[in-house]
Amino acid sequence: GSAGEVLWETPTPWEGWRLERVGPLLVVSAPDGRALAYDARGFLQLQSDAESGTTQLFQGRDGRPRKLVARGEHLTCVDFAGRVDWRSVGETKFSPIAASASGAACMQARSLTWFPSAGA
Repeated sequence: GSAGEVLWETPTPWEGWRLERVGPLLVVSAPDGRALAYDARGFLQLQSDAESGTTQLFQGRDGRPRKLVARGEHLTCVDFAGRVDWRSVGETKFSPIAASASGAACMQARSLTWFPSAGA
């Protein structure tokens, strides 16, 4: 197709709040943390349920999307099916957070915390 031409279009069950590229997938997120992951042809590949707390989407070492979720003093790394890769409980709130396949970084008050190898 030519530049500016729509290649594909697909409806979503909610108005998109955040759109991110996670590896080869496009992920549409809702404000409550629900997420849908589409491939480059517009086919739904993965979906996840709502998450409370701060969420960071990233590509795990296996190439699949993961979520790093911070809820107060609790930090959890989960896949889109909700299976827990790992979790940590801190002394103070985890915020802000950032993640990639190589690891997760979080602030706890005035301390920067690093968790190696985030995601499976």
